[in-house]
Amino acid sequence: MFNYFHYRGVCSLDLGVLVSDAEPWTTKVTPETVTIPGRGDALLGYEYSNSDAVYDIIIRKTGRDTLTDAVERVRRWLLPDVDYSPLRDSYNPGYYRRAYLPGGLTVTRDGLHEAVATVTFSTMPFKYADGGDTAIQARNGLKLYNRETYEAAPLLKITGTGAADIFIGSHALHIKEIGGLVYIDTEDENAFDDTKGRNSDITRVVDWPRLSPGETVVQYDGAGITGVEITPRWRSL
Repeated sequence: MFNYFHYRGVCSLDLGVLVSDAEPWTTKVTPETVTIPGRGDALLGYEYSNSDAVYDIIIRKTGRDTLTDAVERVRRWLLPDVDYSPLRDSYNPGYYRRAYLPGGLTVTRDGLHEAVATVTFSTMPFKYADGGDTAIQARNGLKLYNRETYEAAPLLKITGTGAADIFIGSHALHIKEIGGLVYIDTEDENAFDDTKGRNSDITRVVDWPRLSPGETVVQYDGAGITGVEITPRWRSL
């Protein structure tokens, strides 16, 4: 079996690109301490930052193409960019990371029939489970089960009119006015509809809602609610 990666909707194998080696997906974790005046201790927290996903690849010419043609085709596919796209590979089945290419393709050696190159992606800290991007119609009292070892930050879609209260486990959100449609992105900590920001319509109690490992109950209260959708976005480090 050949190893591969999948990026921008293209599988490397389809372009004659094999992965010979890869650095494991890792997450950079930096401890942070916050000193509170009047206390003799400090609160400990953690900051997660982007890390590199590095692939050593072999580019092989296919059909009547020359090796130069094959390398150029791969180079065009892997031009540097600043937009994040899903990155999957054969080493981590069932998961993807959000990544971009800061430097493009670096060819280190070429011969008559194949070239050796390195591709380095910059990836967001979390890896996301396939299937976690599917929206779930949430009835009142829905029980969601997080099989990952890290909390998920869901996307909520609320439709209807008037005020509403949304309860995700022990976390609560109050919506002053649904106004037809409002999205609440708990990962970006942002609320919006199809045309504008809606943060001023949202009041949260303490933290933004999270789906902790294990079971979480979803409840809501509001006479004008016509629908609640949750995209869980299961994730892990």
